[in-house]
Amino acid sequence: MVGRLARKVREQYRRIDLAFRPGRYGPAVLRELLEHTTDLGIARFEHAPPGVESRAVASERGVLAVPVGHPVAAAASVCFADLRGEPFIMLPEAFGSAVRAMFVFGCHAAGFAPDIVQTAPDSWTCVALVAAGVGLHYTTDSAVRQMTLDGVRIVPLTEEIPPVFSYLLWRTGDRDPALANVLGLSEQVLPTVT
Repeated sequence: MVGRLARKVREQYRRIDLAFRPGRYGPAVLRELLEHTTDLGIARFEHAPPGVESRAVASERGVLAVPVGHPVAAAASVCFADLRGEPFIMLPEAFGSAVRAMFVFGCHAAGFAPDIVQTAPDSWTCVALVAAGVGLHYTTDSAVRQMTLDGVRIVPLTEEIPPVFSYLLWRTGDRDPALANVLGLSEQVLPTVT
């Protein structure tokens, strides 16, 4: 999403300088918007966050990344109960990842707490650790579409888990003309989803 929006902004408004700040998750993006250190963000939430303007630009489903040699790799799908006792690689809890929160909730609903053996700062690193056989990783279908998956198989979950949404976020009442131009382009490049 970031690449598509950046390309369109560069084509239409060469004088607008987009400075990217990767590695931030929902709560940090909200804080930076409210502190006026960021003007626009993209972050995942289960529901539109309060206190800022937002527009849902992607609906994502949870999937499981497993090493190709793992018994689950051959399954058409897997349920949370089948994951009891498996080692997991996750984003750190302090990041406030909505995807991690949904995964932990799914495990608790199935009657167990996940065994998180390793944390990593992003899904790319988590998936690389999956390929190395460290554990399994719960992520989104859209995230894995952007990755090289050598040594990794993606397995859908049997349970109907509500989607997590990616939101485009900006401060309420921000009248910056550059932001207005970017938001206008974003409607073409990143249309609203329901």
